[in-house]
Amino acid sequence: FRAHPPAMADEFGTLDDGTELAFALGDYSDSDDGAAGPEVATGERQEEAVGKALELLGSVPEHNHSERGLSTERMAAEIQAMGIEPPRAEHRVETYEVDDISDIGRFRAELLAGEGRPCVIRGIPRAEGWPAAEKWRDDGGKQFCELYGDVPVQVTEMAAGHGFGKPFRVELPIRSYVEYSTTNQVDWPFYSWERKWDGARRSILEDFTAPKVGWSAGL
Repeated sequence: FRAHPPAMADEFGTLDDGTELAFALGDYSDSDDGAAGPEVATGERQEEAVGKALELLGSVPEHNHSERGLSTERMAAEIQAMGIEPPRAEHRVETYEVDDISDIGRFRAELLAGEGRPCVIRGIPRAEGWPAAEKWRDDGGKQFCELYGDVPVQVTEMAAGHGFGKPFRVELPIRSYVEYSTTNQVDWPFYSWERKWDGARRSILEDFTAPKVGWSAGL
């Protein structure tokens, strides 16, 4: 068929016999476009959205197999044991309690300036009064889900079925993602990752700040 308008044909190429091809493109905007923040769905709307998202996640074979048995109790115990082994000498880093850093200028000059050296600083959330110190308790995520369970977060991106446009976001409310992450038995599950912290997600950012002991204090 003949492309219309002809000027679009070169963008999509031609067949071997010289037939020019072009396709009418719809408005396939990415969900990252636009200034509006995420809408928090509840009730039946949320259940429907979660069902569709889980169906999409379940359609990706590489994220839904257990060929290596990484989720078995034996493998989980081995991985946990590796996590508590002391690090090798070449992998060790210096560890500081924030209350013990009395000479902040010397600390920054020796560890943070120039190329710097890796280190672990403990106690910053409490010392700097981060709301996360109280809200993000080590209780299996229960309190966090009570506060932010309905907030949607990105789990992955998928290519549009029509082949055009940007990938589209697949989201789950945090509560649903926690359930997914603790009940699936696959080797390579989806991990939540988010790059748009607007709308309902902005409240999570308000629970912490950049540590004053480091880069936010002039470095």
